[in-house]
Amino acid sequence: MDVFVIQALYRAYTFLTSAYLSEPSNRNKTDCKYGIGWTFLPIQLTQPLEYVSSKLDGYPWLDYNYAYSLGNYVKKEPLLGFDYTNLDMACKFSGTTDEIGFIMVHVDINYHSPNLIKGIQTCINGNKIQGLELILYATEKINERRKTMQKVSNPSNYNNFRAFIMGIKGNEDIFGPGFKYEGSTNEELRT
Repeated sequence: MDVFVIQALYRAYTFLTSAYLSEPSNRNKTDCKYGIGWTFLPIQLTQPLEYVSSKLDGYPWLDYNYAYSLGNYVKKEPLLGFDYTNLDMACKFSGTTDEIGFIMVHVDINYHSPNLIKGIQTCINGNKIQGLELILYATEKINERRKTMQKVSNPSNYNNFRAFIMGIKGNEDIFGPGFKYEGSTNEELRT
């Protein structure tokens, strides 16, 4: 089984799930408040979503890692790096430059995160100077990218795609007490 194919299927099914369940919350949006989403996910989405989620040991909902950000980019020029200007989203909700900029800057930021861990490990292993230099370098790169966020994604346009990426729990405005996964094999998801 190819994990990249499973991840792509997971991304596709979570996008469909989020778009389906959130659709009325966008359609009925008034006074800058979200409307109520659908209260059940049809079996046609539930079953394949549960299958691919289980293969990744993930929850059957749009997540940051596999679906919306880190597993949702393509390089415009394959031989170039992970700079956000060379990245595009594989799947989009609004497709606006604000959504693309917001998510691709996050991918760029996360590209530098392993150096933070490597720097910490280097310090623990006794080479504090080299470790701290690596941590400083990674932190500077992450902060450079973070500072570009409002240049590439206007915060006032965030609500154009925000409803699709909100979680279920603690989001009573859209999902009330939650929703049901029709035909789920997981008792917790059916209630």
